[in-house]
Amino acid sequence: MTQTDFELPQRKGEAPQVNPGMPHLQLSDNAGEDVYRQMAEWLFGLDHIEEGRSRVSIPTSRAAWVKDEYGPINPIAQREFTHIHTEPGPGSQHLALTAPDAEEVLGKGWGEPHPTNPYIPEFELLMIYAPRTDDELEAVKAIITRAYEWTLNTAS
Repeated sequence: MTQTDFELPQRKGEAPQVNPGMPHLQLSDNAGEDVYRQMAEWLFGLDHIEEGRSRVSIPTSRAAWVKDEYGPINPIAQREFTHIHTEPGPGSQHLALTAPDAEEVLGKGWGEPHPTNPYIPEFELLMIYAPRTDDELEAVKAIITRAYEWTLNTAS
């Protein structure tokens, strides 16, 4: 994938309410149980991913870690490339993207910068809003895929 082939649809509606400080959590417009389940099953079914405990989020978050052969991907999160929040409502997540990819996500309304962004200058740390519909789930999967592929290419 090149930097120019990542294009998202515009997210519909207003941005959800988000806790402005830490922990950085989505407070409204969260994923329904079925959409959340589909997203989690898909994410944790990706090759080279295992579910683990988050090193950087609240204890109830479900973290996706790249497997050991990739080693630590950054000094803060180690092998954790994203985590999905399960509360106060399910579905939002934090992940890292390159600056051009982050610009696409932010410009189309799919997320916002993390309030303590960033620890590492090579990437942008974002909150990706929870998908509310099957169509939104496809857009969020595209974002996750972009972060996943970039993470694996950076780590190898």
